[in-house]
Amino acid sequence: MSPKILEARAALKALGYNTRQVSIRQAHSTLRFTIRDAAINLAAVYAIARDAEQISRCSVSGEILCGGNTFTDVCLADDVAATLRAPLQAALAAAGESEHYDLSAVPGLAGVSVYRCDPWTWSSNRTYTRTSTPLEAAFAAWWHLNVVAPPVPGPA
Repeated sequence: MSPKILEARAALKALGYNTRQVSIRQAHSTLRFTIRDAAINLAAVYAIARDAEQISRCSVSGEILCGGNTFTDVCLADDVAATLRAPLQAALAAAGESEHYDLSAVPGLAGVSVYRCDPWTWSSNRTYTRTSTPLEAAFAAWWHLNVVAPPVPGPA
């Protein structure tokens, strides 16, 4: 077992998470973190995964060098994804059929809207991700704002 997995598992254990809540598997040079419990702090798990990632790059071109790299991937178990998507799905369903959805009422999505880019793709005003459904575009925005780049608490 690689030292990176052991370090990541120790960090998760320090936060009080067990393997039933977050599992880590290694496939070649990628560590896959699977979140199996919706109640855990997703941003903390993402930060641990980001710390476990190690990518060697060329100092001139920035190109990824071959060999010795450790990539990470954070994914959600299907039931966790369904739980997290439920408020988004309810907000989209309440708005009815539209070309533009304002999702400011959904917790964690203040100021976010989802719109149709062209007949086949959707995006949000907060991410550059293009998806095939408004639900996936909304979830991409939610993931980015709450997990990848969570809000920093202001001064007390």
